[in-house]
Amino acid sequence: MKIAHSAEVSVFCKDYEDYALVKNGLLQFFPFNIEEEKVQVRESTAEGLSGNIIKVAEVRIDKERDIRAFMENLLSALGKEGTATLLSQIESRLDDELFFYIRIDKKQWSKDGRAVLTDSGNCYHVKLAVAAFPKKREAAAALLRKFLSDFA
Repeated sequence: MKIAHSAEVSVFCKDYEDYALVKNGLLQFFPFNIEEEKVQVRESTAEGLSGNIIKVAEVRIDKERDIRAFMENLLSALGKEGTATLLSQIESRLDDELFFYIRIDKKQWSKDGRAVLTDSGNCYHVKLAVAAFPKKREAAAALLRKFLSDFA
């Protein structure tokens, strides 16, 4: 069962944070060698509200086997409780374009590799382009329910 067309993980790093640590945390989401899979880390900078520089790192994967490995790694790190929370929040996390959003607490992930769901902006942003057919919200929600229930 194909779960998504693509998966993206992005993170913002404020000027007082350790960028190498934050970027390493980003790479820990992927249980494979991203260089061997020819996946790039896109890096850019943005200006914050107070004029400070914010570094942005993003990884996008498109191969089905990479997406599956990524999702299995993420759900394993979330554990049954975190996965059950995602399952119960499918409707609020799925938009009309069939993107499914997950936020993982940046401090907790960087500290001990434990994935903790958060609503704060200080997080790793995960965006899945759900591979639903037909391309309808109901079909995407059903696919996510089926996939997530295997891990909950």
